[in-house]
Amino acid sequence: MSHKITITIDTSNAAFEGNEEGEVSRILRNLSVCLEDGFRITELASGYKRPLFDRNGNRVGSVAGKGEDEIYASNVRVAEDPLTAVARGTGAVLEELDAVKDILERSEEDG
Repeated sequence: MSHKITITIDTSNAAFEGNEEGEVSRILRNLSVCLEDGFRITELASGYKRPLFDRNGNRVGSVAGKGEDEIYASNVRVAEDPLTAVARGTGAVLEELDAVKDILERSEEDG
């Protein structure tokens, strides 16, 4: 399953003054350690946002994720005439049946 992960960090407080890159790097290293220690990306995909903190303990951001279903759902649109769209799609598949058969056979071999 693939995921889309978004990391948000607000660098407008004192912990970042004079060392923005270093503090962002420290926050990302801490996140990396959490992932290595067992924090699951699937937790992010289920809607959980993991807070991120600066060296002073202030919450400065979060890590959030979306699973495949949410990513695909955000790219879905409904046709003006859904019934006609289904008929046209079915017709297109039937016209290319040999190519579709090859794709399906390859995916069975890989799966």
